[in-house]
Amino acid sequence: MGASSTRSQPQLLGRDSIDDLLFRTRQGFCGHYASAFVDLMRAGGVPARVVTGYLGGAWNPIGGYLLVRQADAHAWAEVWLSGRGWVRADPTAMVAPDRLNRELLQFGAGAGGPGFRLGGASQWVTTVLQSWDALNAWWQDEVVGFNFAGNSILPIGSALGIATGRRWRSPWVPA
Repeated sequence: MGASSTRSQPQLLGRDSIDDLLFRTRQGFCGHYASAFVDLMRAGGVPARVVTGYLGGAWNPIGGYLLVRQADAHAWAEVWLSGRGWVRADPTAMVAPDRLNRELLQFGAGAGGPGFRLGGASQWVTTVLQSWDALNAWWQDEVVGFNFAGNSILPIGSALGIATGRRWRSPWVPA
């Protein structure tokens, strides 16, 4: 049985989790494989570390931003090679190459195309969902996160001295 990476809950690993992953269950998250790889590299005398971040994302052309979700979270390893420094080594590239290739292709030239990251949804569904997400992002940035010192969605902002960089004081807060 080959090893496989999963996004659903894998079998619980015991006290010897790396042995269980490599020799018993052979199923885990990217973090499991990265930590097992790092442990093996360190046992062989190679400096190594686990790195976490994000792989992929979805370009929202309406909002003009890259949407990165928790589902894009990823863990990989880096090994120290003399003369080269830290070099990426992703053990899940061997376990789930389809995910890595799919994510990298989506992040590249095809980003934001019809049905992107929406399971092949029609263009109008994609547009509606991207519009909703862009509206939600605008609401969070400009309304929920609004502050008079940093920005102004109000046309009176420049009259209050916000655009000029002068400090504006609220007339409702005592000096």
